[in-house]
Amino acid sequence: MRKWPVVAVVVVAGFVAIWWDLDLNGRSDGYTAGDLPPGWGLDDIASCSISFSILSLNTFLVPWCTQIAAVYKWMPFLRTPTCTRETERADKITDLVSTFQPDFISLQEVWGNTEILQEGLVSAGYNIVPDYQSWGSTLKDAIKRRWLALGGLFLSYKPGWEVIWTRREQFKSSGTWSAKGVTAALYTDTHVWIMTINTHLDTEGHPENQIEQIHELFLFVNSSVYEVLDKKFFGFPFQMVVLITGDFNMKPHSTSYEAFLSTFATMEPIDIHHLQYGPIVANADYTYSSNNSMATFYPDSPEPVAHDFGIGAPDGSGRIDYIWMLKSVSSRKPQPLCRPTCRQFEVLRQPRGHELSDHWGLLARFEFWW
Repeated sequence: MRKWPVVAVVVVAGFVAIWWDLDLNGRSDGYTAGDLPPGWGLDDIASCSISFSILSLNTFLVPWCTQIAAVYKWMPFLRTPTCTRETERADKITDLVSTFQPDFISLQEVWGNTEILQEGLVSAGYNIVPDYQSWGSTLKDAIKRRWLALGGLFLSYKPGWEVIWTRREQFKSSGTWSAKGVTAALYTDTHVWIMTINTHLDTEGHPENQIEQIHELFLFVNSSVYEVLDKKFFGFPFQMVVLITGDFNMKPHSTSYEAFLSTFATMEPIDIHHLQYGPIVANADYTYSSNNSMATFYPDSPEPVAHDFGIGAPDGSGRIDYIWMLKSVSSRKPQPLCRPTCRQFEVLRQPRGHELSDHWGLLARFEFWW
């Protein structure tokens, strides 16, 4: 009978060791107390939770639209610009940010009015990731963004987070002049890593480029995650969330969409829209519509471009902007990622004539515990 207390102690110790070694996702990483950040204890791990949100929007901020529109007849390869009210829209985009207060902001097609965006975001208390800060005028910013191959991408974040790593890459194959590509930033609040990856793919008129860009995006994401893990910032591999946002110019169930799922299969991508609304049978929650008053016109057509982006959407409506969450990366060594719960997902629309862009924005809010 004297052996029972010893056995009980061993069993309890075993359960404690297993609990300590497992994270939220049920994976064992072999971390020990010596791996914890300075000052951390069991109470910090057991009681800690975090919530965060991200906003993604193709802003359609293209400089000198009116001037380009006046000469498009001599430049037939250009679309007739409908991206008017750039200054007003840049101001209202910052108003949208102030309303929803996302922790992270990922924008596409920011080619002009960067100084107005920056001024508004800074006034709202946000920080701009250094590479994307304005040089003070639209002319300088347009030159900077083309010279540095920023691809019209833009990143901002709320105080309380710190940027500890960034990376960007231009796609090798692109059918446009806009140097499309991908950028990433790693944020931390000293408890968790959030990696946001922002991209903009070619339009459906360049399907071969889309497929190649998806492959380049996969390589970029995979190498970025392992680069961060190898650096072991702060000497401790925290819980890490990886989100991919942007204008993908592909509708659900399209060839490009299926190519994305296939290419990223080892990372188990989750379309956040699916988490909220289930399998896609139609595009009721479209992010682009030719009924939008800012929808693009071609020089030889008096009507908006009917992209036919969606199933059962004869007016050209479709869901072409996305927020993805990755479950893991595994091409070099297995690395499960943290999978927070999505508490909110919205397509942020405005009334016709008052749109902020020719796209609608996406907002997602997440929460998790560890």
